[in-house]
Amino acid sequence: MNVMKLDQGILVDQNKMLTCTEHLENLQNWTLDQRIKTRLKDTGFPRLSELEKCQHDNQLLKCVVSHFNTETCGFEFGDIKLVFGLKDVLKITGLHITGQSVTGTGGDMTHWSNQCFGQDLTFKKQRAIRGAIKLSVLREKFMEVPPNAIEVELDRHTRAYVLGSSLFSSSSKGDVDTLHLPLLYHVEKIKDYAWGAAALAHLYCSMKKIKEEGIKHLHGIALSLQIFVFLHLTKIKDLLMLSSLDFANEQLPLINDWSRHFKQFTLNKSKKVDYLDLINTMTAKEVSLVI
Repeated sequence: MNVMKLDQGILVDQNKMLTCTEHLENLQNWTLDQRIKTRLKDTGFPRLSELEKCQHDNQLLKCVVSHFNTETCGFEFGDIKLVFGLKDVLKITGLHITGQSVTGTGGDMTHWSNQCFGQDLTFKKQRAIRGAIKLSVLREKFMEVPPNAIEVELDRHTRAYVLGSSLFSSSSKGDVDTLHLPLLYHVEKIKDYAWGAAALAHLYCSMKKIKEEGIKHLHGIALSLQIFVFLHLTKIKDLLMLSSLDFANEQLPLINDWSRHFKQFTLNKSKKVDYLDLINTMTAKEVSLVI
């Protein structure tokens, strides 16, 4: 069954370049101290430090997002419908999809910065309700853990790492919102929150803004969405990934092995890839409905 071509009117403006911001890039050079790993056991966050590459294919993501249905929160490729759901997020990122809701809390973020880091690291962004913290400041102050660090200091380094991963990125590449900072205060409770579910909801909101408001910036767990696309749209994977890559022995969470795959991502730079044409000519046999 051939995939039907979609009405071009629902597509994101193909003349606009879609850009992505994902603060997981911030963790690629962040060597996680074993003491911090211990504090983050069973949260899913330590595995994110093992990423080798956080490489987005903006053209591919733009095409995929253009097929996003804001009402069903699924992707519609003609007769084929795919949903990037909670179980996919768990398999790809390892982050919890059940637990306490990750909600923003009110309060003085200067106070919460002092509580979490022992100092006020926030700054006021223009036209922003809350303050923000620069990622460079988190790296500078908390990436290196002193060998004689006491418990309170280890907790601060742990919070900085989680905040630095910032699953809830915005259009700003250099800083992170303080919205969820109060949830990090009790380090032992970080594992109790459904961070994966919240990250997926954040991505949905971003894609909805792209479709409905013409925003041309995708923020959130874009790398995980890209992995989902390669896992399901096998026609694209077979065309763009090196045939020598080992897909048979991948381990959970998939994001680590796929970060290594993308390190060798060829993208066939010598020729222009027309993703829209690839998808519009895709057959049902070239789509995997399960991973």
